[in-house]
Amino acid sequence: MDCTNRQAILVTKEYLQEIEDSETLWWDYGYEQFSYAKWATEEILNLLEEEKDTPPIIVLESFAEKMNNFACMNRVNSFIFSVAADTAVDIENHLIK
Repeated sequence: MDCTNRQAILVTKEYLQEIEDSETLWWDYGYEQFSYAKWATEEILNLLEEEKDTPPIIVLESFAEKMNNFACMNRVNSFIFSVAADTAVDIENHLIK
């Protein structure tokens, strides 16, 4: 695992901690969106830890693309996958900063 991967894992863990610590997110986004963002962040963290040889930007973009594809498959379940895609993009933006 190189420095970029470690940094991505650290940024994602910090992002998850912010979600868990911030009750204001519940009020700003609603409990449902908050829960989906937390789930997506945990999934992204697992992927980053499993795919240590893949550049983290590729992992994040692949996850976002997959979630966008799932969101288009079924309107009933599209919200969870849209939130997941947005979460991946948000983590990527935090990583690039």
